[in-house]
Amino acid sequence: MKRFWIPARYHHPVMRGLNYALAIILVPFLAGIAGMSVRIVAGMRADPNPPPFTGALPAPPAHDPTKHTAVVIAANSGTEGSDFLGPYAVLAHSGAFNLYTVAPERRITHLFSGGPSMRGVDFVPHYSFAEYDAIIGSNPDLIVIPYLPFREAPEYQTIMNWIRAHAGPHTILLSVCVGARNLADTGLLNGRRATTHHYLFPFMELLYPDVRLVRGVRYLEDGNLISAAGVTAGVDGTLHVVERMIGADAARDVARQINYPHTRFLDNPSYNAPPTTLALLASPLTNLRLIAAPLFNVFLSGYRLDSDQVGVALYDGISELALASVVDTYPRAGTLIVNTVAPEREVVLSQHGLAFVPRWSFADAPRLDRLILPGSPNDAAAAAFERWTQERQQITVERVHQGSGYAYAATLMDMARSEGSAIATQAAYQLEYPIGTALATAPRYRPELLVRLLILGLAGLVVAGLIERRRVSRGSRQR
Repeated sequence: MKRFWIPARYHHPVMRGLNYALAIILVPFLAGIAGMSVRIVAGMRADPNPPPFTGALPAPPAHDPTKHTAVVIAANSGTEGSDFLGPYAVLAHSGAFNLYTVAPERRITHLFSGGPSMRGVDFVPHYSFAEYDAIIGSNPDLIVIPYLPFREAPEYQTIMNWIRAHAGPHTILLSVCVGARNLADTGLLNGRRATTHHYLFPFMELLYPDVRLVRGVRYLEDGNLISAAGVTAGVDGTLHVVERMIGADAARDVARQINYPHTRFLDNPSYNAPPTTLALLASPLTNLRLIAAPLFNVFLSGYRLDSDQVGVALYDGISELALASVVDTYPRAGTLIVNTVAPEREVVLSQHGLAFVPRWSFADAPRLDRLILPGSPNDAAAAAFERWTQERQQITVERVHQGSGYAYAATLMDMARSEGSAIATQAAYQLEYPIGTALATAPRYRPELLVRLLILGLAGLVVAGLIERRRVSRGSRQR
């Protein structure tokens, strides 16, 4: 009788070992890719554009001719949240400015978090450009330019023209983060020195060769042009502006009010800037850990089982910095969807008069995984959110800013506890926040994610064993 044999490649112990190893890796990998894809699709389906709002709007703040005038630019199409709210809060705490937010139109406007397709906070500026020109009339003493990403939007050239027209001989221009690119688009940076977010340097060098870029500083002054590095460095750049325009004592008093721990940058703006992405890729073997870590962090998000619906409470008197630290940090853990919530969908005035519009009221909010209460609300506001979450959401209100620390440091520490220090460290890297080693006390990753990864690996091992057993059985029948 003719004999059939299992091919020799299936008998070899090394090949069998490779088959098992491949199964142990492949099953968790495919599961992670599937989970990550589902989360990405869910995040893309979460519309960042604010729904229509027809409620009453507050009157802009009164103008005091004895004070300097500062405006913070916003694009109705979208503006980076921390770039906008950080400088606004610093200038407001100084009490030395007529402080206005201006945009092409006075309508509900989106502050995005992390990326321009991600949901953040909605607000209404104090003035449209036309209203500012009609009511205030004079060039501002300070124009703050946060990151305005939608350069193809019809309004973009309107913004560029307004900045050029109002950059008078005594006007200071402050760009924040990638706002340096927006300032460069006005042509006012040609031949001047500037800094920006560490991601942007290679692109700025390519697209704006006439701009003299400087790395390794939190902010840089070149005459009436001041530029701040990435995201959270906008606070340092604005404190420097306060120091220049009002005085060193005023700047340090603002830093004290906001519990800012990095006042050393007022004396010396030098710092160890993160390496750019292209610099990492230029030496992939040397920088393997720095390249692999964020990729693994994103991949690990595929093993989460929650739906990523994060609620952020809005209440009258909310700290702009506390709010920015929450909505601009947690989404960097993955495709988290930010849902701002208030008892009613009506204007909520911040600590310094910004008109926020919540995305949801208590009556129509979606099912949430978390509700974060930023800052230090009064007892009545806190109690309202506590009652609502217990009765309607069955979750606990999270007070991440209890104590006297700086808002971003407290938020990143909470993120390290809830998501793992690796995720929080990556967020700090993107935000360019000098957190140091404070996050090292938290576990590196969420234990349950690693357990799921291990279980999937064991499932792969079982699958490989069953396949091997079936092969052996088939070979025996053939013989």
